[in-house]
Amino acid sequence: MANLKFTDIIELAKQGYKVADIKELLSLEVPDSPQPGPKDGERKTEDTDPPKEEPEEPKEGKPDNVDYKKLYEDSKRQQDELAKKLEEAQKSNTNKDASGNNPDEKSDLDLVNELARSFM
Repeated sequence: MANLKFTDIIELAKQGYKVADIKELLSLEVPDSPQPGPKDGERKTEDTDPPKEEPEEPKEGKPDNVDYKKLYEDSKRQQDELAKKLEEAQKSNTNKDASGNNPDEKSDLDLVNELARSFM
């Protein structure tokens, strides 16, 4: 059996190995590194076996406890608020002076008239 630590198994899982692939790696015998086996007359103990914990696969997706009704009501409320703001902006734009003239600024004609009055 291959000699993998729990951290090695986690790293393999992060790299995309599946549980079946990791189990296959654990079941492979490595001929270069002889492992001490039970001697004649000795029993193999359970302590030498690596823990058979399967790494948790990350959950992709949404949590199970999503309140879709609440999400819908929130989005509906936001749409209503935006619709009200849009309506107010449209009303204020209909009353706005679009000529580009600033009522506080004096026009050229007013300036000439003031100049003429100052001479009289």
